[in-house]
Amino acid sequence: MVEHRRISVPTPFQVGDVNCYVLEGDSVALVDPGPDTEDAYATLENELSDMDIEVEDVDHVVVTHPHLDHFGVAELIRERSGCTVHADEAAVSILEDYDAYYHREKRYFKILLEEMGMPSQKVNVVVELPGAYTMLGPPIPSRALEPHEDGDTIDVGVELTCIETPGHAPGSTSYRRKDALYTGDHLLEEITPNPTMQLPEDGERPRTLALYLESMKELRDLDVELCHPGHGPVVDDPEERIQYTLDHHESRKQKLHQMVEEQPKTAYELMQEMWPEIPATEYFFGMSEVIGHMDILEADGDVELRGDEVKTYHSS
Repeated sequence: MVEHRRISVPTPFQVGDVNCYVLEGDSVALVDPGPDTEDAYATLENELSDMDIEVEDVDHVVVTHPHLDHFGVAELIRERSGCTVHADEAAVSILEDYDAYYHREKRYFKILLEEMGMPSQKVNVVVELPGAYTMLGPPIPSRALEPHEDGDTIDVGVELTCIETPGHAPGSTSYRRKDALYTGDHLLEEITPNPTMQLPEDGERPRTLALYLESMKELRDLDVELCHPGHGPVVDDPEERIQYTLDHHESRKQKLHQMVEEQPKTAYELMQEMWPEIPATEYFFGMSEVIGHMDILEADGDVELRGDEVKTYHSS
């Protein structure tokens, strides 16, 4: 049985608290310490104190993926403790300057969302929304960051094996310790993670949902007993939860395909038809899911994407 202690760290996001795991061995490590808010830091400081651990005692911070609710307070911890921050090499450049990364996303997704049929006024709202939160992830100096790759073993007082689990975010990594896995947002017990759209790599936009589903199948082959997720309760039957997640996405893909068979539609129209009451704050996630499924249908030859300024999906 893997031993750790869990702290529920508050976040200002709809997803709610993030799970921070405290690993104690030859040193102290925190997996996903949370965002850079007063509430998050106070909760961490108080809960660690109850464990007879001071922030200054933290030697390592391990980041499963570069989303603000998971890593933002790492720099404040580093300033207090001088700890090393571990993350996948694909996440490191984001952790070094999250604000710059956001502005690159903003420029790219403004063009893409308009191409996918979203009205310009709504696109402007969608791409500006994250800007209100970038201060929750202050830059982490390069000298404090220790990048790793898939298959590496890192020593953070205990040994963790790094397993790249692409799809949800750039550099998403799960960490194996004995027969358990710290999965970040890759596998959750109560909700199905959204493989959000990401910036192009080598000129190509990553097909994040396809990557996510493939890495989910690979996760199933690891045959771990427990998964400790970034949000919510422990996943005590990973195989069952993985199959549920795969079935969920297959069902949604088929529904979207049927919509396009009835009539050609833009990704924005598909999102509106799938979720008529979706709020603007969820548009990016909705578009990510629709486009992700359409990427798979397009790769399988079931749909074609046509058009110049505005693109429309047609059944093949």
